[in-house]
Amino acid sequence: MGKFKEVDLNAATESQSGEGNSEVQLATAYIIYMMIGSYFKSCKPLSKIRINSLFVHYADMRVNSQFSVERRVEWEFTEHFSDYIPLFNESICEAGIREDKDKLYIDFNTGLEKLTAAIDAEGKYEFTLS
Repeated sequence: MGKFKEVDLNAATESQSGEGNSEVQLATAYIIYMMIGSYFKSCKPLSKIRINSLFVHYADMRVNSQFSVERRVEWEFTEHFSDYIPLFNESICEAGIREDKDKLYIDFNTGLEKLTAAIDAEGKYEFTLS
């Protein structure tokens, strides 16, 4: 598993938070954590502080935007990983957040599989399963 890095929460500004993370990126990361984590039997964050930080950005997002992103995440995830959902429903995972350049990654690690969501600064994301 990769090295996870905490963002200095005191370094936030109005349009940016942490080290180059945009507000939409951070809010989208929380939505992905919340939505995808719910497919697992249990999903425990490696850093509750980091998840709480992401929630703040989600809470600041307009409600219509929240619903729109939530529907899109759910549709895209079920479209691409419907065969794996029964397996996820029986699995316990740990969710870790890491950064690399301008992307934020959420790793849902069960010990056997790792589902990764990569989120860019514009809030666009991509899922990979390894």
